[in-house]
Amino acid sequence: LAVDDLKAVFPAVGGATLIHGRVVTEPAAVLSPTWEWNQLRPPQVTPLPGLVLAGDWTATDWPGTMESAVRSGIAAAEAMASQFQLTNRL
Repeated sequence: LAVDDLKAVFPAVGGATLIHGRVVTEPAAVLSPTWEWNQLRPPQVTPLPGLVLAGDWTATDWPGTMESAVRSGIAAAEAMASQFQLTNRL
């Protein structure tokens, strides 16, 4: 699957052959915080105009993961676009 994605983005990879691959999983990599804990995390929007926060440590309703960081970044970008009344949205 990843090889097909690489070939789509980097056509020069088309001639390469995958020799070895491995899927790595870590069952205990993500903690499972309680709902109350999420309420202590800061939102993306701040009281200061033009300042938004992004990161897996902000309030995303997800645990601190890469996916949470992406959700936070999108929310921060949307908040900034709204503050500056930009028409191009994510």
